[in-house]
Amino acid sequence: MGRHRDDAGVVAVWVALTLPILLASAAFAIDLANASLVSNKLSGDVEAAAQAGVVSLDYNKSLSRVSDAQALATAKGKAVQSLTQNEWTNASSAIVSDVTASGQNNNDYKDYKDYYGERGNYSSNTTPCTAIKVTFGQTINTYFAKIIGFNQLTTQRSATAIFHNYTNGQDCLAPTNSKNFGDNSIEIVY
Repeated sequence: MGRHRDDAGVVAVWVALTLPILLASAAFAIDLANASLVSNKLSGDVEAAAQAGVVSLDYNKSLSRVSDAQALATAKGKAVQSLTQNEWTNASSAIVSDVTASGQNNNDYKDYKDYYGERGNYSSNTTPCTAIKVTFGQTINTYFAKIIGFNQLTTQRSATAIFHNYTNGQDCLAPTNSKNFGDNSIEIVY
């Protein structure tokens, strides 16, 4: 059987109705893919900034002539410098905090505890692990989603870098039954 003359325009009407929806979906998918790429780059760069900051913080805290506030300011400078070198234009807006903690029942080390799922089950070693948390966000301009009212998307990432140093052969803050880290190694916790 052939087509009836009355059915000839149905395909054209169907295409006319669905094409804008398909194009808007494809455009939004392009913007989401771009946001995902930016977010992935941001994650790696925030990790690098936390690593740069924690090494600086540990070194400066070991110097008796430098106050904790000065050590943190220098560490923030290193973290911001790392973000700037990775081409983040608003790197100075990064939030850098010293989350150094030690011993049992220390709530300041919540990220570390949550990562291992062992709340407060630590060795009694009182030597603190130097740790720094870097949080940084970025606004991403959209290309096509502006058509449907989304001019920008925002992403934010955080990373905590823990500098493992050993005193008397024991890790500074090792949960029981956890990984063993080498002396002067850095662990990243999200």
